[in-house]
Amino acid sequence: MTFIPATFHFKKRYIVYSLIFLYIVMCQSCMTMRFSNKETSKFFAPSKIEFQDKTIAFEGYKIHYVETGNAQNPTLFFVHGSPGSWNAFKEYLKDTLLLKKYRMIAIDRPGFGYSDFGDAQNLRVQSQRISEFIKKITCDVTIIHGTKDVLVPYSNVAFMQKKFTNAKSIDSITIKKANHFIPWSHYEIIRNVLLNMQ
Repeated sequence: MTFIPATFHFKKRYIVYSLIFLYIVMCQSCMTMRFSNKETSKFFAPSKIEFQDKTIAFEGYKIHYVETGNAQNPTLFFVHGSPGSWNAFKEYLKDTLLLKKYRMIAIDRPGFGYSDFGDAQNLRVQSQRISEFIKKITCDVTIIHGTKDVLVPYSNVAFMQKKFTNAKSIDSITIKKANHFIPWSHYEIIRNVLLNMQ
């Protein structure tokens, strides 16, 4: 018969509880998907890119955003998916070629990041709000879409084209076999499109 000291059981239990606690903390951190102001500063510091980390009130919501670039330049506006936050586009916001041409703003959608986190509206309400914004777009529009996107199927390109009713022109770029993560997996293509926009 083997004797196992009680302290061993205690240590084993302590290790298991510690691992569970660490897992919960890590999951919570991942689920918020947001940078604190300190993390944002740390991200931009090596490149010495000036940024603004702001929150404004809009239709009863706090909208948090991060901005880089010259305010006199045309504005690129980045809107993340769900879940997510502005930092999904952090690499774009510090891209020196893009900064020569654009001011860039990446927002935290309502209910995400630091825009009233945890109080996200359902997709119908968010779609209605975005729809009103899309109707006001009168510039050239370029839609970049992959053929293997299971989250937003390629057939949605035609639907999107119909929604930009007041756009000056609509162009679409198809990337064969690309999935939902085009902004990150095809960074060069996206950047070149942005740099060549008039």
